[in-house]
Amino acid sequence: MIGLLKKCVLAASAIAVTPAYAQVAPTDNDLRAAYCIGRINAPPLDVDQFPPAVRSQLQHLNEQTENTLRRLRTYVLPKLYQLDPDAMILANKQGEAARQRTGDMMNRCLQDKADRECVRDMQDIKNCREATFLPF
Repeated sequence: MIGLLKKCVLAASAIAVTPAYAQVAPTDNDLRAAYCIGRINAPPLDVDQFPPAVRSQLQHLNEQTENTLRRLRTYVLPKLYQLDPDAMILANKQGEAARQRTGDMMNRCLQDKADRECVRDMQDIKNCREATFLPF
């Protein structure tokens, strides 16, 4: 009986000194930022593998993507401990899955730029790269 009482007291004191962080639901912008990090977080394109005529455009695309990732992370990281982690992880995983789908259908999209799914996919990437939903 005394052993059980000691365990209860120890457990209660451990709970009392453990800092509690309130988990708040992420806003639409928080979820969009987590999604976009997963969506555009890929290794930079190796511009040397492309024809010289498009290298500067691809280098600009790499720089834009890195700048956007920096902005997205700057927005999300300070809030991360306060937000519901399951929702943020799910949004990030959905972005990663969308990035994978883009890679899987790239050949089709290069052949038919008017394909509805390709157009929607490219718009989604553009929206993430521009990140106009961020307050800065």
